[in-house]
Amino acid sequence: MKETQKAVSVLTMNTLTFLVCFSCWVIYGVLITFLVDNGLYSFDSGQIGLLIGTPVLTGSILRLPLGILTDKFGGRLMYIAVMLISAVAMYSVSFADSFMGFFLAGLGFGLTGASFAVGVAYTSTWFPPKQQGTALGIFGAGNTGAALTSIFAPMILMQLTGNL
Repeated sequence: MKETQKAVSVLTMNTLTFLVCFSCWVIYGVLITFLVDNGLYSFDSGQIGLLIGTPVLTGSILRLPLGILTDKFGGRLMYIAVMLISAVAMYSVSFADSFMGFFLAGLGFGLTGASFAVGVAYTSTWFPPKQQGTALGIFGAGNTGAALTSIFAPMILMQLTGNL
């Protein structure tokens, strides 16, 4: 495969991975809101704010270390690690039955938000400086995962749960 084709392939996969990660990052807040709004949990507004904000804070804190690790170990390995560890956190939500359970799962969800640092570091290495702005702009389109989740996840939850 030519170097240019490989770069485009990496950009495409990084953008799709980023889209999936940001979708996962946002679905946690949608899920917490859905569970409270439908009376399955009775968290107060402070607890809801803390639960929804936890992945955002964790994602922000982990961006720098993940960027450094990406430079050291490579983007492919780091994306795989981020997605596997995030999958464990997402699965753990199915066992959460208290504020603390959801809080701990939310800490893990934050890792998906830090995937931005992995993608930026990995994508930029495949393009010369003149093309990095365009490549990173395309990569940034993965942010649409957050918007798509915010729009469609509540409708899907309602359909899957039979409108509780």
